Amino acid sequence: MHIKIQNQLKNISEVKYKEFSLKLLPPDTKLLGVRIPLLKKMAKEIIKNKLSSDYLATSFEDLTYQEERMLYSLIIAYEENSDDEKIEKIKHYVSNIKNWSECDTFSAALKSINKNKEKYYNAFVSYTKSPQEYEVRFFYVIALNYYIEDTYLPDILKRITTQQYQGYYDRMAVAWFLSMAFAKYQDIITDFLKKTPLDDLVYKKTLSKINDSYQINKEVKQALKQYLTS
Repeated sequence: MHIKIQNQLKNISEVKYKEFSLKLLPPDTKLLGVRIPLLKKMAKEIIKNKLSSDYLATSFEDLTYQEERMLYSLIIAYEENSDDEKIEKIKHYVSNIKNWSECDTFSAALKSINKNKEKYYNAFVSYTKSPQEYEVRFFYVIALNYYIEDTYLPDILKRITTQQYQGYYDRMAVAWFLSMAFAKYQDIITDFLKKTPLDDLVYKKTLSKINDSYQINKEVKQALKQYLTS
């Protein structure tokens, strides 16, 4: 089945899209050039045809292209199964993530988290202590997608104060989280940025992302800048 799916992906790939996408990804990425909406459609068709188990039985060593791995992750995200089973499959996939694109596409597709937020939070919050860059990133990306709310924000901010970073992409995820949280909790995040000794790159990228956000008006951005420099 794996080879059949791979050939189907090749048939819907686009050279120009591949060339564009490769500019944003690590240089060793093996890419076909298949758009995400097409991968989502294919994942749903595989599930509908009751072939998901066959595809998920494929070894990661045999998944040559990024699109094959993304398809794998989308099947996990869209499958109807128990939370415990889904969590185990998520953990298996996250341990094999190769870049930010795979991480973020998977995280955004995990809408099932909304049905049992506490269980999923408890399952993945330990990733903040992981020595693996993309496990750390995965937690903060699901955090910005599903956990920017009163119940979880204090704990996440506490973890950020002691976060040990493994690379560039986990730092960027924390900056992204803080900028998204700022859009909803301006006073809390402003105070956090003022009082918390953050990693220098995280701090700078957070401010940059806030400044670039269309969700935040110019007056608020200017007020933040003045407060932090006062």
